[in-house]
Amino acid sequence: MCSPSLCACVRVRVSWWSGESLIGQRQNRMAVKSGIWVKAHMRRCFSEGLTAVVARKGEESAGAIFVKVIMGDGRVKLYGPPPGSAYDEQGMRRWHVHFDGKDVPEDDADGYLARQANFDPDFWVIDIDDTTGNGLLDDAAQYLF
Repeated sequence: MCSPSLCACVRVRVSWWSGESLIGQRQNRMAVKSGIWVKAHMRRCFSEGLTAVVARKGEESAGAIFVKVIMGDGRVKLYGPPPGSAYDEQGMRRWHVHFDGKDVPEDDADGYLARQANFDPDFWVIDIDDTTGNGLLDDAAQYLF
């Protein structure tokens, strides 16, 4: 039996000589900063002909992001961060659809966001006018109801 530091040294040497890589065994994915994600998503909306506006500017590097999709009939769909990790294993952003995934009056969503501000004042809100109701959030993203 060898000491943990000696075993690690031997494992690195063996993998170096055999051409294998230990780097891929434990990958830590880096998350995109909130401010960069918001700007990129707004550009995507603009390129698809949708109107998007930052309704509330949050903390630049790690603020939670809420997306309020305005359906055009006075109703909205509210997407926000899920419980747990904001990203899945492939690095795709995960979303929680508030109000059990149902369209709600805009005042209800605004009331929820006002209560959220008492808990966490550093979050972002993006308002997107999109009659389809998805706000160009990727179909590959995981939606949690």
